[in-house]
Amino acid sequence: MEGIQVAQYAGCWTNQRPEVMKNPVLYGDGTASNIMNALTNMWNKDDLFPTKSCWLATDNASTFTEVREGVIAKLKRYLGAEWIESSPCVAHTFSLAGSEAGYLEKSTNNQQPARAESIVKLETVISGVYNFFGRSSGRQFKLKSWQAFMEMPELKMKKIFDIRWLSIGGCIRPIIDNVYPGSQALLTCLQQIALDINTSKIERENAQGLLNSILDDEFLFLLHMHHDLHQIVLGPVTKMMQRDNLSYFTLMDVLAEKRKILSSWTSQSSLIMGPSLCDYVESTESGCFGGFKIKLGDRENFEKDCRGHIERLIQQLDKRFKPSLLQESLSVLFDPQYLINNSKKLNSNHYGRSQLNFLRKKYKMYPEFDSNAVIHEWESMKQCIIEFINNSLSVGTESLFWKTFIGIKQATDNNFVHQYKNILILLNIYLIAPTNSAECERGFSAINRIQTVGRSRLTIPTLNMLMIVRMLLKDDIRSSRCQFVVNEAFKLWNSKDHHRRFHEIQTLADVDDDYQPMKQARSVVKRSSSLIGSQIIYKKIKNSKSKAIKCANGCKTSISGDDPTQMEAIQCCHQNDQFEDIEFDQNCSRWLCNGCRIKLKITTDSIWFCADHVDMHNDDDDGEDIDGSK
Repeated sequence: MEGIQVAQYAGCWTNQRPEVMKNPVLYGDGTASNIMNALTNMWNKDDLFPTKSCWLATDNASTFTEVREGVIAKLKRYLGAEWIESSPCVAHTFSLAGSEAGYLEKSTNNQQPARAESIVKLETVISGVYNFFGRSSGRQFKLKSWQAFMEMPELKMKKIFDIRWLSIGGCIRPIIDNVYPGSQALLTCLQQIALDINTSKIERENAQGLLNSILDDEFLFLLHMHHDLHQIVLGPVTKMMQRDNLSYFTLMDVLAEKRKILSSWTSQSSLIMGPSLCDYVESTESGCFGGFKIKLGDRENFEKDCRGHIERLIQQLDKRFKPSLLQESLSVLFDPQYLINNSKKLNSNHYGRSQLNFLRKKYKMYPEFDSNAVIHEWESMKQCIIEFINNSLSVGTESLFWKTFIGIKQATDNNFVHQYKNILILLNIYLIAPTNSAECERGFSAINRIQTVGRSRLTIPTLNMLMIVRMLLKDDIRSSRCQFVVNEAFKLWNSKDHHRRFHEIQTLADVDDDYQPMKQARSVVKRSSSLIGSQIIYKKIKNSKSKAIKCANGCKTSISGDDPTQMEAIQCCHQNDQFEDIEFDQNCSRWLCNGCRIKLKITTDSIWFCADHVDMHNDDDDGEDIDGSK
């Protein structure tokens, strides 16, 4: 319906305080009164009708949502439009719920919010991993070499970006994949650097410090818990919320399902939370994490901190995603998926009446809306919807569903729009409800990214466009400067002298008809042996190989006593005193390199047998726990 508008607000942060962008929408400070004046002036300048505005897409800040002095409340009083409602972006709201869960509850109103120590520790170590490998191509090469040796995919360590919703989950996953027993490339690489005498002392100390931080039981406990949290709850919900046509009922059903999972994790009856954390706890009861030893900490306290974080997350979800009677009423009447799933109920005389009565009261003073005539229009239109659903092969998106429906009805009845005028007003109010503004949020993030180191990830055309937009933000789009820039940009794009494709076509057109393409190659002249005959050729003397043996696991790694990276290699069978009775001719003296030892999850104090001796003690009844490996 023409005339119904959606107003959108954007803000940015300075180093001092939150400040509103000086864009065509808003000038001045970010108070509710100034925002309201800016919105009404914008509507008047564009010859729009402010009283026909129904939704205000916001970031759910108190400046907008405050009951008495918020922007929504002021607009309702100023315009006399009680139907204006706030509709925050669900993806942005969900991201705020996740970030706010990392802050402890304030004991007093004047207390500054403080982040939980566990969250600070988790993010500090993750950032340390990224900084250690991100600043050195040599370290990255060593990590990739270990990943190739362990037959793992090359996974890059990522940086935490606060402006990205899926950033923390994307940073946790590569670390999990590189520390999991059997694929501990990250830990092995750090150990190699820490033991390498050819590297600087500072680099060895940094590698050893980072290795100790990762092998800390508390960090690994938190890492696996948050991995479960992002893989099972936060990640799937965030991706779902970025869909353009997100149904209200789908959103609430998914949130209810994920809330049950979170509630089960906080229950005291459940011994452990997610599957990754459960595997970690069970596999490290002996104090070994794959090929490395760890010192177990106070895991009861760790579980308490994790449950506290999840409880705060549940509180934030309940606070920010309250059931909306308005959205529910509109969805019952106009959500295509809900109508199809409940098509049998549409034949009932009572279907949608209570929801329609609520909407009639809500929009009874809306311009050109007849709250009495809409009752009869709904009952008549309901039968048309039933017939359309039964004859439709596919539904598609919400907009296509209703566009197809109205197009068919207009083709058979020229008076359809006028006949169902009031119910179509409610339909348009439902269709323009800005449930999700993820696309706009991504645009803001990209614009902010050009002022950070993250701009290196942008392509040159995108970066150039965003920088131009950034420069023009302070100007009104109707100003002569903006109009000049737009006109000059179009002339440059349309110019024959600057259009690259035009020059390519012109070059091909000027080629003679008898032209035959030839392969251009640089001539190579073979040097005469007489030119170098008088020169004395010195053969490079090969360095003698150090005494070394190959790894018994077949990885072709040489193990020598002077190699610092092989200090923790283990020897077959006779490395333990209990096998001194084995005769020397039976002792094969085979060694397992440090890399294969970690790959096979064998600790340094374990007893290992090579292929020749693996069956030697299978019949022993001494009850010893013997690790066998090829």
